[in-house]
Amino acid sequence: MKFLLVPLLIIGMFISFAAALLAILFINGSFDNIDELKALISPKVDSAQLSEELLMREDKLDSLFRQVEGYRVFYDERLKILREKEDSLNVERTRVLFKADSLQKRMGAKAAGEDSAIQELRDENLANLAKYYGAMKPAKAAEILRAEAGLSKEMVAGIISRLAPAKAGKIMGFMDPAYAASITEMMQNLQ
Repeated sequence: MKFLLVPLLIIGMFISFAAALLAILFINGSFDNIDELKALISPKVDSAQLSEELLMREDKLDSLFRQVEGYRVFYDERLKILREKEDSLNVERTRVLFKADSLQKRMGAKAAGEDSAIQELRDENLANLAKYYGAMKPAKAAEILRAEAGLSKEMVAGIISRLAPAKAGKIMGFMDPAYAASITEMMQNLQ
């Protein structure tokens, strides 16, 4: 029985407060008759129904949302294409750098080959000249090998260095001492 009294007490208090509120609203003049009160408590308009203006705004927001999603998909596709092109460019850049490096190595090897071929030809010419000057008499060879003959000191040093030491000494004995000293110095630099 006690359990039944508590809910009855709460319901009674609610009804008394509601009656007091209605009395105050009638005294204030908020309502003129009981029909206005009924219309406030239970309106005939469906409150779940949105107004036309709100429906238009909602449709516009839906349209904008779909448009944003379309742009996002477009952006993602473009970004994917751009990344693929960037990857392709990086691959091509690596390939070009590799080819340039390979070409540079080939050119370096070719230039080194040309330099070595030129050096071999020069060495061969100097060896042939050394044979000719080795076959001459030392006085005549010294006279031809002097600076006035048109041979450079480097060339003279290369020829004398390829001669037999005894023959080279005899030829240099017929040369001017200062000139022979400069040739000797160049021969040391050649080695």
